[in-house]
Amino acid sequence: MRGDWPAFSEEEYQTRIDLAACHHLADLNGFSDIVWNHISARVPGEPNRFLINMFGLRFDEVTASNLVTLDENCEVVVPPRSSDGEILDTSGMNFTGFVIHSAIYNAREDVNCIMHSHPRAGVAVSALEEGFVPLIQDAFQFYNRISYHEYEGLSLDLDERERLAASLGDNPVMIMRNHGLLTTGVTVAEAYTRMYYLELSCQAQLDILSMGRPIHLPSEEVLEKAAEQYERMSPSGTHEWPALLRMLDEIDTSYRT
Repeated sequence: MRGDWPAFSEEEYQTRIDLAACHHLADLNGFSDIVWNHISARVPGEPNRFLINMFGLRFDEVTASNLVTLDENCEVVVPPRSSDGEILDTSGMNFTGFVIHSAIYNAREDVNCIMHSHPRAGVAVSALEEGFVPLIQDAFQFYNRISYHEYEGLSLDLDERERLAASLGDNPVMIMRNHGLLTTGVTVAEAYTRMYYLELSCQAQLDILSMGRPIHLPSEEVLEKAAEQYERMSPSGTHEWPALLRMLDEIDTSYRT
């Protein structure tokens, strides 16, 4: 089935490219879980609509054109398309993606991108009673700035949205207990790099704990100082994102189609 392709603004087109790139980068870094994770971005200028990956596609299959636009009622506003313009079937949308992402967009006007993933180290840390422990420099940016959401089963109930939003609060990242990680950002780049550094920090935590040796930690004052230094720096992803896109373009440019 074919139809007229809507005219996207320059801002939305760039957001689509960035969001598709984010999926490919996540796949390269092991942040994908076959077809079960989801990354979204708010449609520029349309705060009640967001772009999300089509259910059933691997992250490395996501392109700028096969992203789905959903509204606040989980209605498909702009369907996904193949590279040759064919409208794709969305009857099997991942409703858990809508529940989780809409919960945060409804509560946080400052958030324009949400990344939810089940990376190996992050999932392991989500099951530790002590949760995330910042042990290395990359982890210090999350000191006292990380939230937790208790596992309630598959996120299929709309009433969980209020609890998801309350759990996240004003923090940029959240560990979903016994489930995975969630990061947010003003930009796609910010959400992605936060996920990158959060998973890296979780892996370091597991490596350090596995050695069974005494652990050296900076003082709380130094940890807070480091976190504040990160906050004063350019937003996460500012410097990394152009380099990541160059790397991705050297591998495969299909995400841009």
